Amino acid sequence: MLKKKYLIVSIIMMVALFVLGTRSFAAEENSGITYTREFPSNDGTIVVNFNGLELEETGVYQYGLTTQGGEEPEEWYDIAERTETTATVTLSGSSEKMNEVLAKTNNGIVWIKKSDADNSTAIKVNVDLTLAVENAVSITNVSNGIRAKDDYSSINGLYKYGYYSKRLETTAYQFMKITDAEIMNKWLEHKENNSDIKIVTDLINEKIPVPSNGYTSGDTIYSDQFNPRKDGLYLIWISLTGDGYKTVYGYVIYDGLYETGKTLTDYNLKEETTQPTTPSTDTTPTTNPTPETTTPATVEPLTATVSYSTTGSIIATIKTNKKVEAVSGWTLSADGKTLTKEYTENKTETVKVKDTDGQTKEVEVKVTNIVKNATAQNGKKLNGTESKNLGPQAGASLTIVAVVIGVMAFSVVMAKKAKKYRGIK
Repeated sequence: MLKKKYLIVSIIMMVALFVLGTRSFAAEENSGITYTREFPSNDGTIVVNFNGLELEETGVYQYGLTTQGGEEPEEWYDIAERTETTATVTLSGSSEKMNEVLAKTNNGIVWIKKSDADNSTAIKVNVDLTLAVENAVSITNVSNGIRAKDDYSSINGLYKYGYYSKRLETTAYQFMKITDAEIMNKWLEHKENNSDIKIVTDLINEKIPVPSNGYTSGDTIYSDQFNPRKDGLYLIWISLTGDGYKTVYGYVIYDGLYETGKTLTDYNLKEETTQPTTPSTDTTPTTNPTPETTTPATVEPLTATVSYSTTGSIIATIKTNKKVEAVSGWTLSADGKTLTKEYTENKTETVKVKDTDGQTKEVEVKVTNIVKNATAQNGKKLNGTESKNLGPQAGASLTIVAVVIGVMAFSVVMAKKAKKYRGIK
């Protein structure tokens, strides 16, 4: 009878500890997390505001930044602004370790954990590291649409600050004349009322795609490039490239008629004029306003990002900005912009995607979190990206195994004591 009681107690303890271990794992899930981004400067810094977190009321929390390659953060930073559900982190362009990630990829992971906790307990959120084109660069002596009266203007931006300067390979620029009446009206309203420039840049970003060619190499623009452009409003597009790092695009607004241009007529535009669907660059400006001629269309660059969701196996998803051709072994969506593939084993491969313009892009797909005989944690949709967080699951599995072994050992000891108590050898 006594032996049976010991066995019942052991079973109850096993079940209780198993449930506790499972709850510990479930608490690491990060469903419902969203974020917004801010770009406070031109050095690559991104401020990320998270919402929907589940943090403890007290204690110091830290964050780190990595690529989506599976590595852990090399450095951790204290979170100064947070509540139990929100946190603000600064991915600083002045931090060498963060710069290494910011300059390399547009797809990063922000890790959040208590300062004294193991890395496996961290909440991991996929974050878009793409810089806003209107905030990615700056040009010395060009601000607020005005160029200062200097002989030249130097290009500054992501790769030109601090640690980034070591990565600078090619800086290039081009002038693009604005011919869209709606954009011009917003610009005139901004000049007259000193309204928020974001109203102008949001419309520019909506209507004008980033040009992928037509750039002139050089990190300095001399006066002979500005002086002939007294006939209208221009975007000065900048391309910054580093070997082994992502290409960063940005623009600065330059108004050749800043002081005198007050109406569409001053800029030789009519109310119904629109910007070409595929932008053309103005390479032969004249002193007197003339109707702009059509130049060869530029091709929108192909971009592709990979994300992962987990449902036991791992499903990799490649999203592109343009229609691409089918890839062997992958499922292509009806709109031609999404490729998916299910992985049941860890694997690293390079997938080559090709768009309808003939441009190709190589995307690295790296699956490292599949553990045999373990149930994978479901991925979470976060502002259009997928987040995977299998670290806590592994920790929970180890906890459960340890609990089972401990309870079994306890049961054996109790059984022996019961035998001894009854005089059984």
